Amino acid sequence: MLLPGEEHFHGKHKFAEPGTYSIVEEYDSECGKDSCRFKKAGARKSFFMSMGKGAEKEAFDEFLKIAGNDNLIVIESNSLRNIIKPSLFIMIIDRNNMKPSAENMLKKADIILPALNIDAFKQVIESIEVKNNVWVC
Repeated sequence: MLLPGEEHFHGKHKFAEPGTYSIVEEYDSECGKDSCRFKKAGARKSFFMSMGKGAEKEAFDEFLKIAGNDNLIVIESNSLRNIIKPSLFIMIIDRNNMKPSAENMLKKADIILPALNIDAFKQVIESIEVKNNVWVC
């Protein structure tokens, strides 16, 4: 969801109007968007979801119909964190370049990693496991 003051974080996406949403499967691994980066990193499927204010729950419910409830899912979204409780919530932050909406999510994070700290990132990644089809650390 595009929030006021966060336009420069999102590139040139087309965003949904309030109360509407769109979900598009990403096939391009080179476009520079997070959904493309997920594909490039090896995701079997990646989606770009644009949600207008007030459509977050409906959009996520529709996404689960597409993705399935029994799949492990990686989500990059501050807006969705307000309506879902993931099994593991990791925030990667750059305090010099942070969305205002991300500030509010810090208290909800299980793990907070500084951006570009490869050693800390590797340590966390190596400690993540899947148990009973959920992420644990």
